[in-house]
Amino acid sequence: MSISAQTAIMGVGQTPFTRGTEFSTLELHLQAALEAIQDAGLTPAEIDGVMPNERAGTIAEDFILNLGLPALSFSSTIRTGGASFVSAIQSAALAIAGGVVTNVLLVAGRRGYSAQRVSLTSEGAIAPHPVMRHVDEFERPFGNTVASQWFAQAARRQMHEYGTTSEDSAASPSRFADTPTSIRAH
Repeated sequence: MSISAQTAIMGVGQTPFTRGTEFSTLELHLQAALEAIQDAGLTPAEIDGVMPNERAGTIAEDFILNLGLPALSFSSTIRTGGASFVSAIQSAALAIAGGVVTNVLLVAGRRGYSAQRVSLTSEGAIAPHPVMRHVDEFERPFGNTVASQWFAQAARRQMHEYGTTSEDSAASPSRFADTPTSIRAH
């Protein structure tokens, strides 16, 4: 049986999008987590896996203590930058399909306007990321601080080497363009 037949995203929770908030990142994560748990028709006691978001500065123990999770059998923190949440979904699905857990709570998000602005990373707004050491040393001094700036350099180099244009890139179909997306409730 495929993993997609064994797993599903059962609940979603989010906090209001605001410019500035008096709540900490953890408080926002806990609010959204409780909403997602309720949306899934579960209680916190039924959560046996937690995958916190490392970029937001939360850890599994934050959720164990604040939500009163009695029997956690799986926790993992994925460190793949902007792809962390998608990677976490994959890891959670694998943990469920492997029989390690039944219900995994994934949390993500940060206070991008009021506290954790990407543009202020060099000033300590977001804790240094071990994977990004090469960026800190070789790219950040020149103002390259976000993914779009890194990919732009690679795209420009490709255009230089092979004579392609922006129009050529726009004309290339995405390899995911015809991939159906579905969320199954089991």
